[in-house]
Order: sequence, then structure tokens, then C-alpha cells
Amino acid sequence: MMSMDEMEIQENEIDHTEAELEEEEADRLSHKYARYRLKACLLLKGMPIDDAALECKYTPELALDYLSDGAFGWCFDLNLCLPVSLSDYQRLVPCNEGGDEYESWSEYREFYSTTGTDRDYLLYWDTIVKDLKWIEEHVLKSFSEWHELHEKASCQAVRIAARFTNIHPRLAYYGFLEYKQSTRFYLKFVKDLDYVFFEIWKLVNRQICFRDAMQHVYEENPFPLRKRELERELSRSGSFRLEEQFRRCTEGISKEVPEWIARKLISQEVRFKCALPKTYAQYARKKLKIAEVIGLIPKAEIQA
Repeated sequence: MMSMDEMEIQENEIDHTEAELEEEEADRLSHKYARYRLKACLLLKGMPIDDAALECKYTPELALDYLSDGAFGWCFDLNLCLPVSLSDYQRLVPCNEGGDEYESWSEYREFYSTTGTDRDYLLYWDTIVKDLKWIEEHVLKSFSEWHELHEKASCQAVRIAARFTNIHPRLAYYGFLEYKQSTRFYLKFVKDLDYVFFEIWKLVNRQICFRDAMQHVYEENPFPLRKRELERELSRSGSFRLEEQFRRCTEGISKEVPEWIARKLISQEVRFKCALPKTYAQYARKKLKIAEVIGLIPKAEIQA
């Protein structure tokens, strides 16, 4: 994935000549953000409370106990080097669960997008996922083979972005590159894997060993995208990578389970256990939802 230096995508470029947080202002924000986290804790316990009651009932010192724990999956960025003009929403940061939940989390947190930008970005993303689906036919080719079509797709993405007033062309292009990358990874590593596992599962249930079942599916070749992966696994006598993946995705699905249910369960497990890192669209969607739930921003009339 491209670096922030290469893309420079911030719609609101951070001006480091602008006044930065002083300790007194940082302390004020610390108490404010701690109250938001305390409010979130009460919401999780089914005890909603308005801001005025929260401030009266809980002392600032008590609220600070809720500032930095990782239980909520989000925090606020109180870096003193950041401009004082950043909004509370711009300082909100969804956590990177497990260290690899998001494709480029360290970059996403530095976008400092506004609510308007993030809401427009989600609409933009949903549009390119639908309108640029045709690139699935090309992304696995070498770049030289589809260079002209790549240019066509990127221009189409920028034209789509022009419909949304809050999206800078650089952010639009970043989104296009992420969509292309995630599509390529999905096709290369995930697509049809659930069907391969389902066919193997049926054969294993007939007392056929995993490797023979895999050989059978390979020879039938109903899933061309997975053919090379199966061939590679079969050529390595000591390789159990795909078998281990199969066992994880079919664990607990016995032969007594109806095939239509088994197929659905295996598909769910593949999506969950073979999931690709999340994109900025997923990061922005989660951030907007958090901000709405804790009352940081009003709920959108049309949900992104």
C-alpha cells in the first residue's frame, strides 16, 4: 500500500504552523474525553445518561480512570503536536485490534477527516465497489497487460468522487487504489475457497482422506482461481497449510449437517477466518458509528 508521504491525501492538510495544544488545553480535553468513555461504559451496562447528569454525578478525577484502557476499541488522540483546531471527531481513533485489523491503520488515523468527508467517502466507496466491479476481470493480470484499462478505471473513480463535495481527488484516488488492492487480494487468496472446502468436506465425509479429496477437486477443476493453490499444495508432500485451514473452517460441521447448511457455515467461517485486512471505508464506518453512539456527532438521517 502507498505511504502517506506518497499520497498526501488529507482533505484537511494539517498545518503544523498552527497553534498546538498546550498542557492546560490538553488537560481539559483529557477530562472531556474521559467523560465520553465513562458514558460509553454506562451505555454498555444499559445505563444511558445525558451529559449534564454525567458531569454532576461523576467527578473529573473518577472519569480520568476511563481515559486510556483498551476495553472500548477506540480512544482519542491527545498528541500535543496536533493543532488545537482539530475537532473531537478528528481526534477519535478506532483501535487496531490484534495489530492487523486494518490494512493501513497508522495512515488512517492521520487522515483527520471530518464527519462530512467520512460520510461522503462511504457513499463514494459503495459506488466504486458497484461501478468498478469490472476490474475483477483484469486485476490479476500484469500491470502492462491492463495499463490502459487501469487508467480508465482510475479516471472513472475520480469522476465518481466529483459527485461528493467533501472528497478531495487525492483521497478519491487513494480509495480507488485500496479497492483495487483489496479486490486483487480477495481474488488471489479467498474467492471460491469456501466452495473448494465444501467439496472437500463432502468427500471427507465419505471416508476419503483429505489429500485424495483435494486431488479429486483439483482434477475436476470447478474453481479455476484456486487451481494453482491446490496444485502447489499437492506438489509438496509435507505441506499441511491448506489442510489446517480446512480443519479450522469446517470444525464442528459433522456429516449429519444438511449440505445446504454446511455450505453456508463453511462460507461464514472462510469469510471470518480468512478475512483480509479492513480498508479505510470500514475504518470510517466504525468511527462514525462510535461517534454517533457516544453522542459526539448527531446521527445521520441517511446512515452511511
